[in-house]
Amino acid sequence: MLKKIRNGGMIEWGELDDQLYGTSADAVRSVVRSGRMCVLDCAPQALAHLYNSEFMPFVVHIVPPQLEEFLQLENLRQNRRPVDQLSKVCAESDQIANGPHADQIHLTLMNRNMDVTFKRLTDALELLRNDTQWVPESWMS
Repeated sequence: MLKKIRNGGMIEWGELDDQLYGTSADAVRSVVRSGRMCVLDCAPQALAHLYNSEFMPFVVHIVPPQLEEFLQLENLRQNRRPVDQLSKVCAESDQIANGPHADQIHLTLMNRNMDVTFKRLTDALELLRNDTQWVPESWMS
């Protein structure tokens, strides 16, 4: 696996309990070539490996509501997260939205309600299946 990481064969990787794990470009390639849709939950840095004509990703950024509303929604949960953790989620989301990969985000969904957000995501994916999509000119050459 270290060899794959060094050679750029891994889209994303990490270590847990002294074990390396990750998503290989070959695995994604295999899913795409089979005609299926590959859904990945990955860090923005993975776009460096994915955002190209081979994979042609549709990038969705799911964001939390503003912190005040996020806190109100969190109070409805049984297992509430601390304010500093929610604040960190909001800050990280803002960094993604305004970071170096911001121009690669095709759709932003605010997650106030899991069911509504999921429906909006599946609706967007259905449009991808049926409607003409714009892609970067560089993907066409």
